[in-house]
Parts: sequence; structure tokens; C-alpha cells
Amino acid sequence: MTKSNLSYSPEIDGLRALAVLSVLLFHLEVAGFSGGFVGVDIFFVISGFLITRLIVHEIDETGKFRFGNFYVRRVRRLFPALFATVLFTFVAALFIFSPFHLERFGGAILYALTSLSNFFFWREAGYFDVSASFKPLLHTWSLSVEEQFYLLWPVSLVFLMTRLKKRGTWIAMAIIGLVSLLLNLAFAGGNVGVLNSSSKTVASWFSDGKATIFYLTPFRIFEFFIGGAFVWLNAHAPKNKRLLDLIFTLGLVLAIAPVFLFTEEIIFPSYNALPPAIGAGLMIFARNAPWAGLIIRNRLAVFIGLTSYSLYLIHWPLIVFFQYAFVQTLSPLSQIAIFALSMGLAVLMYKFIEQPFRKGTANSFWLQIKNTDIKKTELKTSNLIDEGATKPLSGSAFGLVCVLMAILVLVPSANIWANKGWPWRTTELLSLDQFKNLKAARNTDYLKGCWLRRFDSGQAGKNPDGSVKCKVGAKTNILIMGDSHTLDGYNALYGAYGDDPDINLVVVPLDGGTGACIYAVDHGQRKVVHRKNNKNCSINTELLNTMDWSKIDIIVFDAFDTRPRYYRLLFHFLHRHKHLKGILIGSYLGVRPNFCYDLANRFRSFSICRSEKFVTHFYPDQFEKSGFTPEQVLYVDKIKILCGEERLLKNCQTLLPNNVPVFMDGDHFSREAAHKIGDEMKRLYAEELKAIGL
Repeated sequence: MTKSNLSYSPEIDGLRALAVLSVLLFHLEVAGFSGGFVGVDIFFVISGFLITRLIVHEIDETGKFRFGNFYVRRVRRLFPALFATVLFTFVAALFIFSPFHLERFGGAILYALTSLSNFFFWREAGYFDVSASFKPLLHTWSLSVEEQFYLLWPVSLVFLMTRLKKRGTWIAMAIIGLVSLLLNLAFAGGNVGVLNSSSKTVASWFSDGKATIFYLTPFRIFEFFIGGAFVWLNAHAPKNKRLLDLIFTLGLVLAIAPVFLFTEEIIFPSYNALPPAIGAGLMIFARNAPWAGLIIRNRLAVFIGLTSYSLYLIHWPLIVFFQYAFVQTLSPLSQIAIFALSMGLAVLMYKFIEQPFRKGTANSFWLQIKNTDIKKTELKTSNLIDEGATKPLSGSAFGLVCVLMAILVLVPSANIWANKGWPWRTTELLSLDQFKNLKAARNTDYLKGCWLRRFDSGQAGKNPDGSVKCKVGAKTNILIMGDSHTLDGYNALYGAYGDDPDINLVVVPLDGGTGACIYAVDHGQRKVVHRKNNKNCSINTELLNTMDWSKIDIIVFDAFDTRPRYYRLLFHFLHRHKHLKGILIGSYLGVRPNFCYDLANRFRSFSICRSEKFVTHFYPDQFEKSGFTPEQVLYVDKIKILCGEERLLKNCQTLLPNNVPVFMDGDHFSREAAHKIGDEMKRLYAEELKAIGL
């Protein structure tokens, strides 16, 4: 096997600079950097290259690999700066966060310090979900992926190298990388046939395919492999300088173009990660390019690259706390300020935290910058073995200190997580328990209701209290569907007609929120389809296409957003089944990514939920945007009901007379508020409802 060269490459640090700046500018929401998240993938390629090179070199030189030394070096490299960041965010969150956000933050700390952040955030929400703006440790998911890679890759590679020849090792690695990429394709849609047939519970864990492949390590291995492959390919690097410049430039284009071309909507990583990953690999391969290589070989790039780990760690908490404390989006001035503060803190963290623990001295940082023009320096820097010339503590002593430091933060964090975010720190208008009870109460009527499958089968069914689920033989059957606000529409109709024995309310499972089926119209086949492949969605979609629609008299649609997809669905049913009468229940106001409950506690009033500072959704003209006419559907205007005839935001209700919130989260109604909508609907639209049979 070709012996690897461990001499210092300033270009690796320069490449780190490109990666971290891409992520930083993306998180700062700087225009044009919509795909800056690919910087993380460049980091993965770099790690794959460096770790593989280290393992190959040590086995070539000694015939064995010292796992203990390797993991001590990894801990020295990663833990001190991570702990400092966690400690900083812990203290800041205690003073800034409400109990609602602090409770979740406590859980995030436990997972961050145990290298399981990617699992925590995978189960909680998508990386690009708006609620990410309240998670100061969200970015640690990538560190957990790296740390899990450090556990899996050395063992696998050492096993292969000590049992197979060079070609066999390379082929086995390539197969592992290919399997990882193919897993992306298999899981991206959330429909995995093997899991669906073996365990519905396990299958449900992976129903959000986009989050699954983004967060979990098996779906990222192929990126590390690409970096590792160039350890062997380096032996075949061309000597021709022009060719090196050409290869480097090609790699730069492949790595950087996605930063400007990709958006949060794409499926990632999957095959979309190949351009930046291969591009980063080519830049490593041709890093000695005499002219093009100056882009990552210059002192500024190396300077930023050396501090890239600390810069990556500290920038995101600063952004989160700034937006939370000052309640504003990132202006150009705040972007510049956070950028400068992140850079300054990163340099301090590198000099006074990273270097002392890793090297035994902080002065090597400035010496590294000074000697970036030296090709074969003896300095052990951030992209070498990470061994210090002097170590203040032995491996075992250092490990004990790390454990004690982790416990120092883990114990109170666990207590915060278990005790609802320490609500004693502030007086709340609505406690977390009250919030959860109100949220659960929204399902009270729904769980007792007539679901589509039961209605189609003609089964009445009974609830534990003896009430009938489906009123078989009722004079009027109303089908209710929509997005995640289907539940609001159902509760409104239940409040108005739930006790009427002649009216049966049939509900289609939600098309929004977690597990959404995402129903749509296939105009070519003139039928309803769904985009989230699971068994329940398939059954309900089939029923919507084949059931006896003559049994349905009225279809009610409650969709919060003004997405054309929802209106096309309603139009499809009304056009296909001419006897149907339609009701479209309009939206209200929304404050996402905030929760109204949390805002009310922070600002001591539920009125804050109608403040222009927080309202992100308010469309008084929703019916006009829908494209329907009053002759086609009856439009129930919730804004008119709750904000008055003038439909002004300042007049909108956020609290009912009995002190129950109109909505508690970003936009969904409380059960009581939905019932009020139903009662007011009967009063204000009495003649129109009578005309369609109610």
C-alpha cells in the first residue's frame, strides 16, 4: 500500500475556511448563500480524508493502529471548545429563554454532550424548520455525525486493511460508500417497503425521509468515503502544473456552485451532495496547484481555517440568542456585527481553549499563520495527527476531567428537561402543563368522531361513553378535510352541529403537520394522489377516489395557508361530484416560528400575539385569492368573526372571555375558540347555510 504523507498542508485549513464561511453566511441569511449548508459536507469530506490518511499511515508504518491514542486525540481536539460553547449557551439560555424553550434546550444539551445530537433533532424537527431559530445547539448535529464516524470508520478500516490487500480494502470501502448513497435514495421518500411490512412503529420513525437522510450517520458515510478515497488517489496526482490548476478549478466550481444554487427545498444529501463532496475531494487532490491553489493557501484563508471549529461552534448560538432577545430579523448591520463577534470569539476560543488543551501552548497558533508558506513544516497543526509537543494532562487524567466537566452541565440540564424548563424563574400567564392540556383537548371531539374509513364501511361504532361515532342514516353527511387545520374545522362544525342527530360529521385524517399525506390532484388521471407514502395515506386516498360520494352532501375545507394545492383539491371534488355543496373556512392569523403561549408569557399579555412585530400570517383577502365565487362555495371568514367587520389586525381576539387563548401555538385554535367559530358561523351565515341544507 502506498505510504501516505502526513506533512502539513495549509490548503486543508484553507478549505475549512471555505466550508465554515459558507455555513456562517447561510445562517446569517446573507443574500445569495441559500445553499451554504453544503459547507458541512465539505467538512465531512475533509474529515474522511484526514482520518483515513492517519489510519493508513500508522498501519503502513507500524503494522497496527493504536485506538486509545486516536480517541484521546479526538477528545482533545473536540471536547474543550464544545464544552465551552455548551457552557456559554447554558448560562445565556438561563437568563434569556422562557421555560418552554429552556425545557427543550435542556434535552439538547444532554444529547450534544453524548454525541447524539443528530438523533435528538431528527426526532424533534427538520433542520430547515422555522423552529430551528430557537435551538442554539442545533448545529451540533454535524459534530455527532462526525463523532459517530470516528467510532465506526477506524474499526472498519483497520479490520479491512489488516485482512485484505490494498485493492480489496478500496473495493470494500467503495461498496460501503455506495450502499450509503443508495440508502439515501431508498429512504428519501419516507417509504421503506421492508420496514412497512415488518413494523409499522419502526416505519413511522422514518416517515420523514428528508430529515432521516439529513441527520443520520449511515446516510452521510459516502461523503466521508469520498474524502478517504483521495488518500489513495493522491499517489496518482499529476505533476503538470496546468493540469493541477485545471483540476483544482473544477473542484472549486463543484464545491462552491451549490452554495449559490441550492436551496432548502432540495432533497439532501442524496445525489445532490455529490457535487460539493467530489469538488472538495478534487481540491484536496490538486491542493498543490500553483495558482488556483492560492485561493485556499493564502494566510487569510488559513487563519480562518485554523479557527473554523470554534467559529462553527459559536456563531449559531449568537444568531439564535440575538433573534430571540431583540425580537427582530437579521438586518445588514446585525449580520455584520454577528459575523465580527463570531470571528473574534472564535480566535479567542482557538487560542485560549483549543490550543492549550491540544498542544500545550497557545503560541503555536500565530506560528502556524506565519509559516503557511512553508510546504514541509514540522508543525503538528489542526489537519495533522493532532498530537501536542507537550501535554498538560495524561490521557486518562484528561478523560476524567472531561467527564467531570460534562457532569457539571449534564446534571442541571437533565433537571431542566425533567422539570419543564424551571418555570420558577418567571411568572407565567399560561403554564407548560396548561398549554399541553389545551393542545391535547383539541383532539377530544376528533377522537370521538366519524373517520372516513368507518363511514365508508357503514359502521356506526361507539365511544367509551356510549355515544355513536358515525350517525348512520343521518339526513346530512358533511366531509371535512384540509391541512393541519382540519382539526380546527372539525371542532368548529362539531361545536355547531355535534349534537344534531340529523347531521353526521365525517373527517379525513389530517393533511398537515407530522405525518402529512400531502394530498394533491393528478389532473392527467383525474384523481387524488398523495406524496407521503405510507399505508394510511394510501387507504384514505383510495377512498377519496372510489367511495360512494352520493352519500356526502357537503364538503368543508379548512386550510390555513393560501396554497393553490388546497383549492385545486376542493375544486376537484366539486367539479367531479356536481351535487356537492362546498364550504371554505378561511384562515386567521399566525405568529410562527413563535408560539402565542410563549410570547404571552414573555410579554405578559396575549395581545402581543396580534402585534405586527410577530404576526407572520394574516390574509384578510384569502377568499379572493382562492379563485372561487360565492356561488361555488360558502366562505366562512374567521377574520371577520374574530376581528370585526373592518377585519383589522389590531382588533383581532387572542383571548376568549373565559381567559382561554384563541390559539396557543403558531396558529392552531383551542377547542373553545373553534367551538366559538362554529357558533358564530351558524349565526352570521344562517341564510347561506340554510340554502345548502343546514
